[in-house]
Amino acid sequence: MADTLRDVPEFFENEVGEALAVRTESLAAFRDLGPPDLCHVTKVNTINKSAIKEIGSYHNVLGADASSSASLAAYINSLTYSVDDSQGWFTKTPTWKIRSGIFCCYNAFSHVDVRVEVRIPGGVDSYAVTPRGERIATTAQLWQECHVSATLRAILYSEEGGYRLHALRRVYPLASTMMENRFLESCAALYWQGWQLGSNSEVQMTTPIRNYLNDGLLKYFEDCGRFTTAAKFYESLYPKDAEVGALLARCYFGANLEVKGVRILHEALQKSPASYSLLHAQVDFLLRKKKFDAAIQLAKYAVKCAPSEFLAWAKLTEAYVTAERFELALLTLNSCPMFTFTDKDYPRMPQPAKVHLPVKTELSNVMDLSDYEPKLVDPAESYLLRLPAPGLRGTFSKAYGFLAQLVKKVGWDELLRLRSAVFVMEDEYRQQKAREDTTTTTAPDDNTTTAASPVAAPVRTADEPTEPRAASPTPPTSGTPTPSSPPPAESETLAAPDEVRVLDDLDHLHLSDSAVADDVGTFGASQDGSVRTRDPLTSMDSEFEDAVGFQPSHERPGADNGEDRGTGTRHEEDPDVDGQSMISVDIEAESRTTATDDQTHDASAWATAAATTTTDADEITTQPDPPADTGDGPVVVRDADPRTPGTSAPFTEKQPPQATAAAHRDPIGSIHHKRLCERWLDNLFMVLYEDLRAYIDSMSEIYRSQANPQSTFRHTAAEWEALGDLAWRLLYKAESKEAYIHSVQQRFSPKPWLQLLTLYTEEGNLQMALNAVVQLAIYQERWYNEMIYPSAVAAHVVTLIREHGLSKVQNVLISMNLAPPLHRLVTRYFAFAQAFQMEGSEW
Repeated sequence: MADTLRDVPEFFENEVGEALAVRTESLAAFRDLGPPDLCHVTKVNTINKSAIKEIGSYHNVLGADASSSASLAAYINSLTYSVDDSQGWFTKTPTWKIRSGIFCCYNAFSHVDVRVEVRIPGGVDSYAVTPRGERIATTAQLWQECHVSATLRAILYSEEGGYRLHALRRVYPLASTMMENRFLESCAALYWQGWQLGSNSEVQMTTPIRNYLNDGLLKYFEDCGRFTTAAKFYESLYPKDAEVGALLARCYFGANLEVKGVRILHEALQKSPASYSLLHAQVDFLLRKKKFDAAIQLAKYAVKCAPSEFLAWAKLTEAYVTAERFELALLTLNSCPMFTFTDKDYPRMPQPAKVHLPVKTELSNVMDLSDYEPKLVDPAESYLLRLPAPGLRGTFSKAYGFLAQLVKKVGWDELLRLRSAVFVMEDEYRQQKAREDTTTTTAPDDNTTTAASPVAAPVRTADEPTEPRAASPTPPTSGTPTPSSPPPAESETLAAPDEVRVLDDLDHLHLSDSAVADDVGTFGASQDGSVRTRDPLTSMDSEFEDAVGFQPSHERPGADNGEDRGTGTRHEEDPDVDGQSMISVDIEAESRTTATDDQTHDASAWATAAATTTTDADEITTQPDPPADTGDGPVVVRDADPRTPGTSAPFTEKQPPQATAAAHRDPIGSIHHKRLCERWLDNLFMVLYEDLRAYIDSMSEIYRSQANPQSTFRHTAAEWEALGDLAWRLLYKAESKEAYIHSVQQRFSPKPWLQLLTLYTEEGNLQMALNAVVQLAIYQERWYNEMIYPSAVAAHVVTLIREHGLSKVQNVLISMNLAPPLHRLVTRYFAFAQAFQMEGSEW
């Protein structure tokens, strides 16, 4: 008899218990929700005494009921019935049996590993292991936290594309309404501790509203359209915190109860007017109603309330893109604080002695499962497989999505024109620098200080290229011209084209922690003891100034900056610095009024720009008002160091009359009204250019091959899939659908089938959508995914049932004449819709 389990994946240990020891050592490194559960079993040989007496194996689990020690012990006990019971030639008794098992479940609230040890036959022991390796007794509170942690991991790690792990078994976490109600009761009891779980990479500060607990709950209910049940859950929590009204209104809007949603937002904003979550709920509602002006004003106020949050800036960018105010969308996107992407926790295990990945007998008897094995693809096979965009994650992926929307709306050439209109370009800088050098050499030598250029050049090496990589040598057709290469913008550090070619993730950009903190906004104490915030919209890049030796007055030799490198804060100690000015870009006003020194000293740069609005709130100023003359000579406004908090007002500096006059006569003076393009955004433009060039080249080859029947042009399945992903990123759904169809015709791949399922569901093509469901159900069953819901397949099946009715969907499935095992795989989703009374399940 074999020492393996029939339907469960296994890793076999070199030494019994080494997996548990490694997990204990890794507890201190777990973040947020932690890794999947670990089930370790010890098997003993009951027949052959001379052979190995005992072996240890383990597998990872998502979705097991961790509400008590009894439920976890029941899971281990169920594995005893999965031991391979194939009989030998001379014996009918089993050779191997499970003697003991340990189930490990990470408690993300208390940061301990709750373990249940089962001895067969024997008793059950439960305890918790701290990151220091100490054992503590379990309590009812720990079990409640463990239950919520395990279920949230099952919900948020449910998509295979977002969480890939070998020997991972997914089971159905909430198989009945009773289990769901027990989970919701635990969530309600722990709701105000949800911030301890952390949040995704797009959120800087975890709050009771922005955390993994709410992310999991919303995903669970929204994917299947059960907004009414979600609203009932949040109704009980709303009286304790007005910000919960943002989630409650979102559920009301999803359930088509707009009047209730608007009333909740009105009441909640009266109690908490500075909540950007409530403001965003209003913005989403207004954008759906196409009230763009009101939505933009609310989005601006949300940025003022949360200037260091990426979501606030992203929502304002979304509002500008939807309202087709593209220049302002680019400027706002450039001001977004970008955060490093933090991936989910993956367990670190020792090299196994053996890996067992069994195939379920019932499924293998009716079809060949060899096509459903994962295929390794060499990226060197095609340039489509080497594009950097698929590696984008977190805030960078969302920013790329905004650029793709802009290209879809205005085209590449117009996007380049918009880019050069709002950002300082390299050729503009060179001309401006040459003119300033000329005026500097002709200026008189006295005690006055010559004005420094508001922008400075980054340091370039002699061999660094200044033009992006040339387009593919393959000539495109006349109807699909290759996009022109984007001219380099003057940014922190212009990435060389060779670097852009191999980018796989913008998280690997050379952004130091201090630079990221600068983008988000630093906080520090001002001279009067108040705390001020630096908004990214109102500052130049600090690394750019450091590269050229630009030193504001408070950073000149002898000045004490008082910066705390550990916290990213800087304590203001120089009494000569009154504030900070921003590059002369007025995002909101057509004309600017003059503010007093006291007003500008106490107001932030963002608020100052908003307060000076007189007519149109969305025009870019082309000519700033000249600075006031004090009588001692012309005055020029210089930019303060953006890294210094509390410098929101411009300070003045003497300048020789000759230099000032030359600056006003300078025809290139428009450079003073532009922003510096952030380095990450400049790289995203190059990534987008690479995508457009590859897309146009590929489509040109396809069109030429279709025009010439004798063409030998062929794409592999991996290339068709990469082309489909490329078209999907660029929002060309028809082309992506065609590419995905070509890919699945050559070999099976889950991602093209899932994208096709999405497209067929949107089109209402019931027959083809069910065909995709069958293919994905077979793949999930092959790779131990028994989780019916939450999953993307179940979400699309629920949508089909809601639109066509359960009876029609069942009849179409019957007409497909599937084998009984395959038919049962699909009907599990219908049973789920009936058990939870989904819309359309009654007819």
